[in-house]
Amino acid sequence: MNNQNEYKPDFLVYNTSGYKKSVIIVAEFKPTEKNSYVESDLVKLAKQMKETLNEMIMNGVSKPEVCGVYSEGENVQQFKTSSPKST
Repeated sequence: MNNQNEYKPDFLVYNTSGYKKSVIIVAEFKPTEKNSYVESDLVKLAKQMKETLNEMIMNGVSKPEVCGVYSEGENVQQFKTSSPKST
């Protein structure tokens, strides 16, 4: 991810294809008793996924997809985003 100081996810999974390394899963975890008043972890996750998808597109990845995991206590949500199909 280009802006390392702005986005620091709790967990990343990379895929290496040739000489390029791409993030494919971004995750945020927090206990239920923690509250974020500035920006929620869910919003941060969405921004991280968007930035990762944009980077994959810029690197020429065909059919880019990014997965996200958000965990708050025992509640876990999964997300996936991909590039719109070109016509």
